[in-house]
Amino acid sequence: MRLTLIQSARVPDPTADQGEHVFTYALLPHRGDWFEGRTVQEAWSLNNPTSMIQGVSESGGSRSLFFPIRS
Repeated sequence: MRLTLIQSARVPDPTADQGEHVFTYALLPHRGDWFEGRTVQEAWSLNNPTSMIQGVSESGGSRSLFFPIRS
């Protein structure tokens, strides 16, 4: 197994992609092919983690523990 994280050409800019880089990767064992293993969905979940925020009720009513998130 090989993982290439970054590769750049020396032409036209020999200083391209220099500096610190941060990568996130995961290994996903699964049965079947990439489609059956739902690798696209898992990759999306890895790159777009669920975010949570605490809100304040302006109506003075009871706070709901769950609320819908739309993007």
